[in-house]
Amino acid sequence: MLWLEDYLNNWKKTVIIVSHARDFLDAVVTDIVHMQNKKLTRYKGDYTNFEERRALEAEQREKAIENQEKQLAHMQSFVDRFGASAARASMAQSRLK
Repeated sequence: MLWLEDYLNNWKKTVIIVSHARDFLDAVVTDIVHMQNKKLTRYKGDYTNFEERRALEAEQREKAIENQEKQLAHMQSFVDRFGASAARASMAQSRLK
């Protein structure tokens, strides 16, 4: 395994590696291309860096979804409060759209 790591680290061309050995991937890879939902995403760095960035991106997506849900709930409460009011009915309908 050490010989293969050394050989691949000195290799000057592109190599595609599929492996489940995380230590091996950390020692050899410089870029990772991740495929999910028919979309390719390129990450610079080793496998540990890839895992950290994916976890951070997932956390950011969850926060964005939560914020969007809060905003929708706030707008819905506005529409519920002022939907019947003549003065703000048009504003409530606009927000409902």
